[in-house]
Amino acid sequence: MDVKECAPGTQIDDSWEHQTDFEGLNSLSTPYSDEFSFGLEQTLFNTLWKFQYVHRDGHNEVVSRPKANNSVIKIFDNSGKSSHDSFSISVSNPEPWLLGNTENTIISSIIWEKNKSNKPKNGYASYDPSGRINKDYVYYNGKVIKASKLPATDFNLPLRFNFELRTHIPDWDLSVYNIFEWHGRRYQAARYDNEYHNDSQHGQLARYTREDFASTFRWDMKVSWAPSFAYGGSVSLEVDNVLNKKNITDRYSYYNSTRDMVILNSYDVGRQFWLQFNYDF
Repeated sequence: MDVKECAPGTQIDDSWEHQTDFEGLNSLSTPYSDEFSFGLEQTLFNTLWKFQYVHRDGHNEVVSRPKANNSVIKIFDNSGKSSHDSFSISVSNPEPWLLGNTENTIISSIIWEKNKSNKPKNGYASYDPSGRINKDYVYYNGKVIKASKLPATDFNLPLRFNFELRTHIPDWDLSVYNIFEWHGRRYQAARYDNEYHNDSQHGQLARYTREDFASTFRWDMKVSWAPSFAYGGSVSLEVDNVLNKKNITDRYSYYNSTRDMVILNSYDVGRQFWLQFNYDF
């Protein structure tokens, strides 16, 4: 049917050809991961030490790309892959340490991790108008590298330190929990405005830049009171981000009304208060 004949009230008949703007969804395989982990525990001087290593490979992850001869049509396939390595050390006291009339438990841990992925941050929902882009290589931070070596474009926290302190005051039926979290400086790959790089050897490549993020610190607290006269009743006050730190977690881009690209920071939640009443039957 000619486009000019498509007027309001036109009836769809056998001369119409049904088409979709995507391919491959019906032939996708289920993504899966292979994981290897190794851990040790050792008691030393009334403290419990834990060591753990984890390696994980992600396979058959869903990604999308434009069809070579028709960039309007998007092809979905299982060419996405990722890798994760992490190593953690934690130390705690199995039995509470007595300080005055308080019982104290401490858990301290440090975690190192490294993530890689050949998927963009928006994953299978991404759109790339070019049908000639090389999916095996990318242009990142001024160099051509394999797409599988691209740093993860989100949730990439290479170094973390956590310190937890639980204090119980039996005489007051009061418990206080504090957790302090520090995340080291990090970076991640970012691509804005569908930028490309033309390479003489590998052709047209997606162009990524390196976004750096400063270290962050966060302190959360929870105070619980469970008086014996309440017979199972308790009340707790939880304060998230006690210091109300403005921690940047990510960056996004959009086009304003004048078609200029604007890059915005995404922040961790600010200070929040939660009041909770409980009753255990």
